[in-house]
Amino acid sequence: MSTTKEIRKLADASAKLYNEVNYERRQQFFQQRREDLKCTWDKYCEKYKEVLGVNAQAVLQKNNEAWSSLFSSLKNKDRLRQFVKHVAPPGYWKDKRGKRKLIS
Repeated sequence: MSTTKEIRKLADASAKLYNEVNYERRQQFFQQRREDLKCTWDKYCEKYKEVLGVNAQAVLQKNNEAWSSLFSSLKNKDRLRQFVKHVAPPGYWKDKRGKRKLIS
């Protein structure tokens, strides 16, 4: 397999992992259940470790950072700058056409 195809495969798997774990966490959030970051980490790390190896952990860490930022913003909502009108959960990795974003 060419290097370009290998990189594209890794990028696609990374975007897919981010979006899958983000979907599950968004469902927990909107259903007002406790977001179980550890459980989703373990579940998706195991699922993607063969394809992504240690990169699966890096993608999951990026998603954890996004969710931690949301929780921090919600906790400190009163102290946010006045131009911040809306705090929203992390979105999906996709481009303007709605397709999965391969490299972010």
